[in-house]
Amino acid sequence: MKPRMIVVLVAAAAVVGALIWLLVPVSAASPGGRALDCGNGFASGDLEAGWAEMVTKSMQSKEGEAALVAELQQAQKDTRYSTMMEGYQAACGDALVVRRSVGFGIAGVGVVVLLGALLMRRSPRASGVSSSPPPAA
Repeated sequence: MKPRMIVVLVAAAAVVGALIWLLVPVSAASPGGRALDCGNGFASGDLEAGWAEMVTKSMQSKEGEAALVAELQQAQKDTRYSTMMEGYQAACGDALVVRRSVGFGIAGVGVVVLLGALLMRRSPRASGVSSSPPPAA
């Protein structure tokens, strides 16, 4: 296999891998340590629906209710996450920024390398045509 074809295959694999990486769901930890679904690299999740679902599930048991109260108290003490919703937005925002910057960065480099390898002209020697003038008689 020619080196040019290897570069094309590696670049194509990088682009496909980056797109898969962006489609995988992103999750982050809330200020209280709970898992939070943040969507994927292309679309952000609905944080308000996630918040309402978490509160509903937490209120179904005494232990969950106590854990939710402790999490709300921790969020009030934490200066970075002044309210619980801001805490979720910040946690998901950080996770999505990392996912998008890595995913789109790798995809961009892969596309540039792929286009460069495919559009680059071959040298004249590779096609069998000599670029030197014919010998004088």
